[in-house]
Amino acid sequence: MPELELDDARWDFDRNAMRFPARLDDGTRIDVLVSQEALNDLAGLEDTAENARRTFDANHDVVETAAEGRIKRGDFNAPGEIIVGIADLQHAAR
Repeated sequence: MPELELDDARWDFDRNAMRFPARLDDGTRIDVLVSQEALNDLAGLEDTAENARRTFDANHDVVETAAEGRIKRGDFNAPGEIIVGIADLQHAAR
């Protein structure tokens, strides 16, 4: 089971996403990004960075489930990085 470090999340201004580290079972460190658009869509809010940050903070359990699912499937978009999208969040929220 990957170790997600949601408490170390920070806003990535270049990517318009919340970014937080995760450690895989083999000790490899990866970055997990959750897009501003996905977070705001999940909450049905206006697409702003502030709304995305609030949604992230209020939905750690959903973000965690979505991120773990992508990690388990090996859905890396680049080496050492996973992006969680709206479909992932919606599925995890069920």
